[in-house]
Amino acid sequence: MTSGSARRGRPRRFTASSAPLRRSTLVLIAAAVALGLPASLAPSAGASCSPAPFVAGFREAQGRILTIGDFLGRELNRASGMTNGQIAGQFAYMAGRVRTVAADLDRLSPPRPLAAALGRLTRALQAAASDLTAISRAARAGNATGAASATRSLLRHSSRIRTSRRFLDAKTKCT
Repeated sequence: MTSGSARRGRPRRFTASSAPLRRSTLVLIAAAVALGLPASLAPSAGASCSPAPFVAGFREAQGRILTIGDFLGRELNRASGMTNGQIAGQFAYMAGRVRTVAADLDRLSPPRPLAAALGRLTRALQAAASDLTAISRAARAGNATGAASATRSLLRHSSRIRTSRRFLDAKTKCT
């Protein structure tokens, strides 16, 4: 069955409607996994290693990264019943949270051997926040193609987040 505009020979356009973007839901779920689901993988709160301020700051930020991944997963499970505006709002909210974590990590003073890895993690988080903002804007505009493109970019950056986060986690564990 075709839409009314398609029957009249005009191309169908995406508009800001209440119809949710469903095209990229499965890809977004993969992004949630890449960001670090589940939070049960978070490090134990009792770990203390040297240098303590960096480790404590990283552990706290890592917990927030994992929580954001959980939140993203929950929202994606609900996305099919949400309007474009609701999806846009949730992704804009997540983008802000990711930017805050990146800024907090950027203020840490890592030991020299971990500085490059922390820089990679911070840059990947900043890029992911930009991707989440792009998804939000595309959803608000009803642009499924734009959302799909931003989602693919988010997947690439999520993989970098996961790799850097796991490396830093391994290097900051007590032995």
